[in-house]
Amino acid sequence: MSDVKVKPIAYALGAEITGVDLGRPLSEADLGAIKSAVQRYLMVCFPGQHLSQDNIVDFASRFGKVDDNSTVKHRDPTNPYVTMLTSKAFKGKPWDTFKNGDSWHSDRSFRPDPTAYTLLYAVEMPEVGGNTMFANQYMSYEALSPTFRAFVDGLQTVHLQTLKAAAMMAQQFPAIVHPLARVHPETGKKALYLGEHARTFLGMTEEESRPILDYLTLLATRPEFSYRHAWHRNDFVMWDNRCLMHIAIRDLNTTVGGATRHLLKCSVQGEAIGRTYEEITGHKYALEIAERSGTSKAEAIATMA
Repeated sequence: MSDVKVKPIAYALGAEITGVDLGRPLSEADLGAIKSAVQRYLMVCFPGQHLSQDNIVDFASRFGKVDDNSTVKHRDPTNPYVTMLTSKAFKGKPWDTFKNGDSWHSDRSFRPDPTAYTLLYAVEMPEVGGNTMFANQYMSYEALSPTFRAFVDGLQTVHLQTLKAAAMMAQQFPAIVHPLARVHPETGKKALYLGEHARTFLGMTEEESRPILDYLTLLATRPEFSYRHAWHRNDFVMWDNRCLMHIAIRDLNTTVGGATRHLLKCSVQGEAIGRTYEEITGHKYALEIAERSGTSKAEAIATMA
């Protein structure tokens, strides 16, 4: 029998889990209860945990293959499977990587095997602010009219990492194509799959795609589909990127020497659901060529002719 206690914290998604110490070995009953809660509530928070980097990685490994962060520069120096989301200086230099994630997104959707689960542990947090918002993408898909839902079901989205967000990652990952209506492998339910990395729809221009992407993003992030998490020190939060989007709210003093927001992150790799744009079309995505080379889109198209 499990000692895990699950309490919903919002209508759209989210639950608080107590009765378990993640710094100790988990029983199969407790693990099963946690997995059921994640599947039902999509995002869960374990308050008041005291975890080492190894504790975080060990727990993440119970949900799948842990990402080794080989393309991420902000690895934790004590464990390569953990990265840092921080406003602190890094290697003696002022660091602003904490500004990443301040647009709605699903983690690493620019990869063929995007992140399934993200886990964040709050080491230091400001007295106020530094919140994270989540949005339920099952709900946004189900809110579509039958006619528009049928249209969405037929669309594939081109995802591309932006150079300004993470040049190291961007250079390693070409444009990837994912279904816009993604089927969750465990629940069998469809969810919208978009976010800041979504650039266009396969077979359509950026100009044709943008109004649709903008509309869907507004729909997907409506207040009634969302939950805003106010972090506390030692919160350990886990969520499912396959049916949620999230955004880091910059509601804190982000100047050098301002508020401190320091979290440890661990990622569980998801299923390989994407294919490269080049594999599908036989040529590279023109916008990718332009952004990576610093040329205009027109010049990039000319080089492909």
